[in-house]
Amino acid sequence: MKMFMLLMFLPAMAIGATVTDDTGTFKVDGSTETGFYQRGKVMEFTRDYSHPQYPDFRLDLNLNRGWTQMRTLMIADIADPPDLLLQRSGPDNGAYDSTPTAVSPNSNIGTFYWRGVGDNGLGYPTTADGKKSHGRACQMYVRAIGDYTDTNRAGDFYLGCTPENAVDPIEYLSVKNDGGFYIINSATGALSKVTVGDPDSCGTGYRCLRMGN
Repeated sequence: MKMFMLLMFLPAMAIGATVTDDTGTFKVDGSTETGFYQRGKVMEFTRDYSHPQYPDFRLDLNLNRGWTQMRTLMIADIADPPDLLLQRSGPDNGAYDSTPTAVSPNSNIGTFYWRGVGDNGLGYPTTADGKKSHGRACQMYVRAIGDYTDTNRAGDFYLGCTPENAVDPIEYLSVKNDGGFYIINSATGALSKVTVGDPDSCGTGYRCLRMGN
């Protein structure tokens, strides 16, 4: 079963019945309902004693471009490898109901990130200039390379982590579409390509990995 099918199935399962015992409550916009859902509202399926910030399942179409929250997600299938898909289309900065177009070159087409809750309980620390930060501990994402056509789907992969006493990740590693492997150069602070040295360049039977100054 693919991820998007599972996410569609879970709300449908909650919509199909109203919980009537003491194990949980089905709510729409905070009010107990009888099993219907309206566009633009919040649907929540959770145990009554759950903390408001950590429901068992919540679908919120008022937040950003739609937000699904759950405690645990398992992706499973029979006789076929499960897939996890991140897909983005253009136009850049378009509305959620814009007509899909090809992504622009160098666009971020999907991010995974990890975030721990901070002192304010929300996971959004305030930076020195007073702005709110996402507070991402580490992240990995992919950028589209070139114009996306029937014959081009090139991408560059990036991995970054946030240093101690900072709030935003730094890109430490990248695998480019040409197969090149890049790591951060401590001298320049930029990503530099790593190359494999000549045979025996690091002793008999070993090759050195080299990076420019």
